[in-house]
Order: sequence, then C-alpha cells, then structure tokens
Amino acid sequence: MHPLDRGRTTRDRRGRFHDLAARVRAHAGRPLEALVAALRHDLLRHVHGDLDDDAALVALEGLPAAQPSPDVHARATRPGQGPRPLG
Repeated sequence: MHPLDRGRTTRDRRGRFHDLAARVRAHAGRPLEALVAALRHDLLRHVHGDLDDDAALVALEGLPAAQPSPDVHARATRPGQGPRPLG
C-alpha cells in the first residue's frame, strides 16, 4: 500500500478523491503541529465531517545539519593538524 493511500483514496459524497499531495504542498513550511492540524481539517472538510474509516497521518521533520563549533574548526585547520589519511 502506498503511504498516502488512505488519504489519496478518501472520497467525498460526490465520489471526488481528496488530493492529499496538493494539500501538503499548500501547507508546506508550517510548523509540524500546524501542518498535521491543517491536513486533518482539510480531510474532514472534504468528507463533510463523515470519515467512514480510521485515518492516520505521520509527518516527519528534517533537522538542520549540525555545524561544528568555531573551536573545532580552528583546531582542524592548524598547520600540521589536518585530517589524517585513512588506512
């Protein structure tokens, strides 16, 4: 089953599919909690509040890459103290 299968195949009373991918794009950039709340609201609005089945949504947020502290960078760039070759 595709991870978005249930949200993608959810239909309204007229048989129209819920466009989950479009709704995710519309809410992109929001904090995670706000994104999940908005997508839940969108889904319930699409089915007029009548969700026949259970639904689950998992949203993951990537963390920014860790930056080395200036002290670590200074130690690594001292003459003669660069990276050691492997092996």
